[in-house]
Amino acid sequence: MLETGLLERSNGGLAPGPVARGIWSRIEEAVESCFSDAPEAPALPELTPAVLEVTPEPTEVVPMAAASPVDAAAQQLDGVRSLAARWLALPIEAAADGESWSVHVPTPGGDDWELARAEVDGDQLAVGLSADLLGGLLATHADEHGLVIPPRLAPLQAVVLTPPAASSDVMNFAEKITQRIAAADVSVELDRSADALAVKHARWRRRGVPLRVEIGPDEASQREMIAYFRDQEGTLRFGVMGMRARVEDYLDMIQQRLSLRAEERGAA
Repeated sequence: MLETGLLERSNGGLAPGPVARGIWSRIEEAVESCFSDAPEAPALPELTPAVLEVTPEPTEVVPMAAASPVDAAAQQLDGVRSLAARWLALPIEAAADGESWSVHVPTPGGDDWELARAEVDGDQLAVGLSADLLGGLLATHADEHGLVIPPRLAPLQAVVLTPPAASSDVMNFAEKITQRIAAADVSVELDRSADALAVKHARWRRRGVPLRVEIGPDEASQREMIAYFRDQEGTLRFGVMGMRARVEDYLDMIQQRLSLRAEERGAA
């Protein structure tokens, strides 16, 4: 997990790394958005190394003020469904126990993990998002190469790669492309390291960055780029014209494909 940026060494131990903190920040934004119509959003557990693992422990619920606990529980369930579909790219199954409910994410082999829970007891409502949220999310989407992060949660959504010892023309073009991608409200970084392209690709693929954009001498001279997608093999060439919309479309497609793949895996 150190190589992926999920953990980092701190004070002689391990702490959540920059990638985990970045994803968690996005999840906080997602929760705020999905529960904006509710009187109150469910509290997220504290971000610690423990939340990077999936455990059999039940979700801890926290009391929530509600004039009508039954209606509020239904509203909370709608928020969880929106969170899973729009942001997490996860299929879910809701199970009701009277007015209470729990939401699970199906996985291959039937080892489902709990995403959220609400308990209604008379005029009291308690709701919680699972401490497994981050660990389960990463485990559900990961593959043999490392992390696979849904674009809407990715702290870094795109990275621009150039070969080592690239010419000034290549670097100038790469810098302009990085700026244009950033102008599309996409988090992007230009990898200026002296590593070989294969090493750069492996590093950012392992860290789960959804979109890699490669620019070499041929691409710079033709004002083109090569797109690599984290969720599937193959590449696409695209030009500067319409680049902003193209990058946004690529990220949306990755988000949709991850949702479909997670659903297929859960049904296996």
